[in-house]
Amino acid sequence: MNLKPLSWNDTIVETSVFFLFSLFFSLDYLSQTLGIIPRQFTWLPEVISIGILFYLFIRLFREKDLVPIFSRTQLVIFFIALTLIGLIINRVDTPVALAGIRNNLKYLPLFFLPFFYKFDKSFLQRFLAFLLLLALLQFPVTIIQRIVYKTTSGDPIGGSLGAQSSGILSVFLALCLVFWSFYFIKGKLKPIVFFAGFMVLISPMGLNETKVSFFILPVAFVCIFLFTRYKKIHIKKILIVFVCFSVGMILIGSLFNHMYVQERNTDKKVVTKKINSSPKNELKLSESSVLKEKKPARYKAIKYFDPNRLMTLLYKNEILKRGALNRIPQVIFAFNHIKTNPVRLLFGVGAGNASDSFFEKAKGEYYKKYGELDIGNNLLSRLLWEYGLIGTLLFFSIFIFLFLRIWKLRTGADIMGAAASGYLVLIVIFSITSVYFNTMLMNLFGYLFWFLGGYLLAYRYHRDALKETNK
Repeated sequence: MNLKPLSWNDTIVETSVFFLFSLFFSLDYLSQTLGIIPRQFTWLPEVISIGILFYLFIRLFREKDLVPIFSRTQLVIFFIALTLIGLIINRVDTPVALAGIRNNLKYLPLFFLPFFYKFDKSFLQRFLAFLLLLALLQFPVTIIQRIVYKTTSGDPIGGSLGAQSSGILSVFLALCLVFWSFYFIKGKLKPIVFFAGFMVLISPMGLNETKVSFFILPVAFVCIFLFTRYKKIHIKKILIVFVCFSVGMILIGSLFNHMYVQERNTDKKVVTKKINSSPKNELKLSESSVLKEKKPARYKAIKYFDPNRLMTLLYKNEILKRGALNRIPQVIFAFNHIKTNPVRLLFGVGAGNASDSFFEKAKGEYYKKYGELDIGNNLLSRLLWEYGLIGTLLFFSIFIFLFLRIWKLRTGADIMGAAASGYLVLIVIFSITSVYFNTMLMNLFGYLFWFLGGYLLAYRYHRDALKETNK
């Protein structure tokens, strides 16, 4: 059976994928930062997902022999079924249920698409090049946002991803550095081109002061070493990669230090100005506060790897200044709540029932109760709340399944090998950041994870089916 549609379908399907991912680098920025377009326009990626879903149903209806494809994606099918079971058991209100389905399942049409539409390798090369181009464009954008506009904090520096997206931008750039490095190791780039691209990709992480970069990058580059096959053959290129990594870490550390001290000095000048205009009897007290609270401190990368500091950041500061729970306490709070009821312990409170929503009626019952604590603000706590132990274990089992199925593809010398190797690191990073970010519910990461996973899994499926046919 030939899965390749007619040429006009080729254009529509492939253009839809490119257009979909380009939206993540423009819609939020145009809507929330610049206020040029209404917020409703940010739902356009989901409209495209629905369109792709209709396309899949049409293909499935016309070609019944595509049904066996679902046998290769059982875990994902079970996750969809578990979503519906959780909604029924908990009798979740219809608006909340629809919001929960939207939040958790909107990416899956992109996952199944490569099984129904056979993308070729040239598409993968163009797709990854497109993502790298979007990543490279973040460098001039972040320079404008931080230096030209003289922003005194790195938190709003999210590039074209939108305001307050500094962490999302850093994780995305870290992933792009991984793909860029594997592409170089596979012999597709000259060293000078690799070095230049590497520095451009890593620089925004220093401009936006994301501390998570100093944790993610070492993990990512250790994975690059571990996942590279034939290390002796590629040893020179691996050494070049790690030299670039070392230089890059120094670069972003220096940028971080410069921006951090600059910010503190600016704050000190502002407060000192207030002191000079205050009554004399308050002068000494105010000066003491400035010296104590606003004293510039040089950035030391090593302190961010101190286990005590990490535990303080993730757990010991249980309640943050704004009254919300810290990250690990969110997970503990979720588990302590669902364990009081056996059904909730196993199946959770239902998709969407612990989530916020743009619409008041679609806000979850448990979010209304505990929303001020930021419940479900990372992936692990959200899964525990809405899917219970069974759904949480199932979701991370999908990670393991994809990792094992894609592992062998990393040995290829072409773009497929580089993409598979990069995707393995992506799985590791998403697993680790599950306690830090709500990674899989962010549009860029959710669509990227499921689409690339579906593409690589479908490539193995079609390749194995071809081998069986030729026997």
